[in-house]
Amino acid sequence: MQSVYEYSIRLCGILENVDGTSQEQNSPGTPGVVQRKWGEALAAGFQVVPNVLIREQNRLGIDAIDIVILMNLLSHWWERDARPFISPAAIAKRMSVTTRTVERHLKKLENRKMLGRDPRGPRTSDGPYIRSYDLMPLVKVLEEASRNALVERTRRANERMALRV
Repeated sequence: MQSVYEYSIRLCGILENVDGTSQEQNSPGTPGVVQRKWGEALAAGFQVVPNVLIREQNRLGIDAIDIVILMNLLSHWWERDARPFISPAAIAKRMSVTTRTVERHLKKLENRKMLGRDPRGPRTSDGPYIRSYDLMPLVKVLEEASRNALVERTRRANERMALRV
């Protein structure tokens, strides 16, 4: 059975391969770009997040607290069809804010169509209900934001080229 570290490193290689590096650069035992950059800090886990979430946060109407809450949700989202579940209280504790603050921001993200929240799920053995989150709306929002950002980038590049001529 693979350790989390081995799995993470293998995934880094897969991701880097998708990112355009050659297969030779990612041969087994050869550290990839991400591994060389972050080293053993990857052993505890990592996330892959589109840059557009950070770069376009103002246009998306989300603030720093929203970003950290989304990062907490994303850290529990391992597969596309497996919805993450973590309590607002757990997120609040990590962030050193109140549970109510997290709940308000989750509602805001839901109203902005960036996530879906399931109604109360099943009870755990010790009593609390489990609620899962649908992050596919966020994927759709970021796909649109990415397309818009690329159009804007192309427009600016064309303007720069026109100025040179």
